[in-house]
Amino acid sequence: MYVRCFLGCDLTPQSKIALSEWCEHFARLSASGPVKVRPANYHVTSLFLGHLTSSQLETVVTACANMIEEQRTPLHAFEIALNDIVFWQKPKIMAAIPLSVHPTLLALHKLALQVASEAKIQVKHPSSSYRPHVTLYRKVQGDQIAPPLLMPDIKFVVNQWHLFESVSTPSGVTYPIRFSWDFSPSFAHRRE
Repeated sequence: MYVRCFLGCDLTPQSKIALSEWCEHFARLSASGPVKVRPANYHVTSLFLGHLTSSQLETVVTACANMIEEQRTPLHAFEIALNDIVFWQKPKIMAAIPLSVHPTLLALHKLALQVASEAKIQVKHPSSSYRPHVTLYRKVQGDQIAPPLLMPDIKFVVNQWHLFESVSTPSGVTYPIRFSWDFSPSFAHRRE
């Protein structure tokens, strides 16, 4: 059994709605070509893990729980402010990004790399290239976008880290949360 997974942070329902509304009113893309990401799928990836065996999945879940509990500096809830837009040519996406990256996002990426190493998962992208973002549109060509009329200003609090599964369905991909770890004194993890 293989499951396609990634570690990351979810947006609040209110921030997903606000970001989707921003796209409707201020994003300037040509009508044909770009594919809008469904708001339910908005997230900030810490690290894409790929297709995992059941053994790797078990190692990931255990390692995440252990590493979060063993943090010398406890992880606390933090705020992400999505206040800029980028277009990346290679993956052909338009994304919302924070102008200032919170240190906890970087710490979670580093933890995710350690988890991947423990589970013997080869990571495709080096740590130095990590750019936290929320993908808004896929299949975007450079000539299909113009600068937005107004930059987003979407803020939300992150108080959990998640293991998401990427599931292909007839109506498109979904990202159900399979495990969560709270940023709290107990750092309890629970299965979704």
